Amino acid sequence: MMNGSSTSSCWLVLLLPAVFLLSCAERQRRNPLDPQVDSALDILDPLQAVAGDGQVTLTWDYTRYRDIDSVRVHRRDGAERDSRFSLAASETDFVDEQVENGLSYEYRLGLLVRGSGEQMQEERSLATPGTQAGWVADFGSGLVWKLSPDGRAAVFAQGRFPGLTAIDVDRQTGACWVSDSRVRGLHRISADGEVIRVGAEIEGGGALAVDTEARLGWVVNRLDDGVYWFGVDTLADTVAVNQADATFKEVVDIAVGGVGVVWIADRGAGRVLAYHRDGSRHGVWTGIEDLSDVAVGGNAVGEPVGWALAADGQKLWRLVPDGEAKEIAIPFDRAFDVDAGERDGQVWIVGDSDVASYSRSGEPILHWRELPEGRGLAYDEVHGQLWIASATRLFKKTLFGTGYQTQLTGFTSNHQVVVDPGR
Repeated sequence: MMNGSSTSSCWLVLLLPAVFLLSCAERQRRNPLDPQVDSALDILDPLQAVAGDGQVTLTWDYTRYRDIDSVRVHRRDGAERDSRFSLAASETDFVDEQVENGLSYEYRLGLLVRGSGEQMQEERSLATPGTQAGWVADFGSGLVWKLSPDGRAAVFAQGRFPGLTAIDVDRQTGACWVSDSRVRGLHRISADGEVIRVGAEIEGGGALAVDTEARLGWVVNRLDDGVYWFGVDTLADTVAVNQADATFKEVVDIAVGGVGVVWIADRGAGRVLAYHRDGSRHGVWTGIEDLSDVAVGGNAVGEPVGWALAADGQKLWRLVPDGEAKEIAIPFDRAFDVDAGERDGQVWIVGDSDVASYSRSGEPILHWRELPEGRGLAYDEVHGQLWIASATRLFKKTLFGTGYQTQLTGFTSNHQVVVDPGR
């Protein structure tokens, strides 16, 4: 549990059922690996493979079995090349650093049982190392999860945050900033899982966004509907916040777009404001009713383009500085979330059973209809992948060319996903 500045870690069991080793080899009945032995030790610990950056970490535990002489890790890559690593029976983990980011590897264990030779475990575990990391804010449980690059496993979780509201990632350090409506101040979770309480004059944290290039964080204070900015490089236990010089009625979302610029969706006023920390306005769009989300794309390579969900997700607006808002037709009934690429400017929206994307000019690119119960998404343009929060599951899908799709379960029905693409 976590309350205030205390921290703890926990682990999520994700699609990893217990596995039986089913071998028909003739051997003494005392062998605990014999499927006919009457013992509670028949259930073996599954092999878990967690992808990382340039490595895969494997874990298991067979130390309670006395007649296992050694363990062999068998690996097969996408070209069906086999490798084998031999380890002592006392070992319970292995870090495979002979891997290449972006390639998938299949792992399987062989147990050298005294008097019976090598007995292969049926279970196979897949891992695809990479630089990216997904972060999930699970509002129902109050936990913030960091996921492996391939989205197949949870690396760790931190919480529980009593009023978890929003998260965003500093792509320079890999740290995740956390906004909590019931805690005074903010939290920062480092890339390796350390949680730091950062005191700030924020009484009820709302929407949050990190501007990696400007080294700024932006956060909404729900108590006064003010928008504040702060420096994310602080090493102190407190940080000064500066209020945007503007009046808002009901800020529902913010997004960074342009160095030092935050785009603010004010549902109460029916407007989107692009505001620079020096107080200047880079755009104001009014008459947009029932705003719910805002995203900005293309800001890393040129003029940013804003995208706003309105009419409670039934309308998508394209917003260009010094231009008018333009409505873009949505090919399904309602969208719940929007995200856009910093470089390519593509925008993605997700609905109950649909995902659609558009170019930075608003032209349709694709429309998928097979997704069940979509609620949130994060677009990783660096690796051409989409992370989709779908009810209690999280999907990761490669968009173009050959790739893979994975899913994790165990989340509540209300959660946010953000992605740090890494290098």
